[in-house]
Amino acid sequence: MKIFRKNYLDEREKTESRRITSIAYWIAFWGLVISIMVQLFAFEFNFANIAGEFIVLLVCALYVAVRHARRGIDDNSFIKYSIKTYLIISLAISFLINIPAFLIWYVRHEMLLSDSLLYFAIGIAVSFVLAFGLTVTFGSLTKKRRKKLDEKYSNDDIENPE
Repeated sequence: MKIFRKNYLDEREKTESRRITSIAYWIAFWGLVISIMVQLFAFEFNFANIAGEFIVLLVCALYVAVRHARRGIDDNSFIKYSIKTYLIISLAISFLINIPAFLIWYVRHEMLLSDSLLYFAIGIAVSFVLAFGLTVTFGSLTKKRRKKLDEKYSNDDIENPE
């Protein structure tokens, strides 16, 4: 018994299907982010309660980043990548990660403001270094791959004019 049939979708239908899948991925991705935040703040869960969701979120994010870098695809074509851009992106990521952590330490655990600010500053520094390293790495991999693809296809056009 044959389960799968030949794919009869044309290019337009394939593109539309990929767009639908992409939107579904981003809905699931941001749904997991919101779910994790709600569980941490509203239900006062700890990390052990959200570890499964966090792992799925991390695996999805890493998969998309690695696949885009390996293919030389830049989703953010409106951003000009430079050290300044990497610094701004890393700083934004650091604050987005550490503001909820600061609120949890200060509000839920009733830490002193000075202790919470110290943890916040350490968290900003560590996450900034990690985020900067990752953005530079993936940005340079993507640019390198894009350059290689551009050279390959521009040479093909010169050698095989139609």
